[in-house]
Amino acid sequence: MRFGQLVTETVTAPRALTELSIDVRYDRSAHAVSALSLVAPEDVDKNLVHLYSRPVVEHESYRPSWAPDHEVYGAESCRQWVMVYRYYPQTEPARAEAMAELLDKS
Repeated sequence: MRFGQLVTETVTAPRALTELSIDVRYDRSAHAVSALSLVAPEDVDKNLVHLYSRPVVEHESYRPSWAPDHEVYGAESCRQWVMVYRYYPQTEPARAEAMAELLDKS
């Protein structure tokens, strides 16, 4: 991966969640792991920085923010979310390798 590259992954939860809930439970960047996290320790990646999450609006569980049956008023919910990260390795040698690759391509 290149330094600063966007990384995405799709997460499917067992029930519809809001963006706040999905971020707390499924963010696998190292700074966000908490007691509520469902991410296994071996799946945490300290080189990722979480930017945002967006619902997969095509999924059958998607409910827009105006729907009255939300757990949090005004928040859209869905079972499937796309987690968006940026690759920023902070430790050597991964950082040096990623930076060298970035500089070689420019």
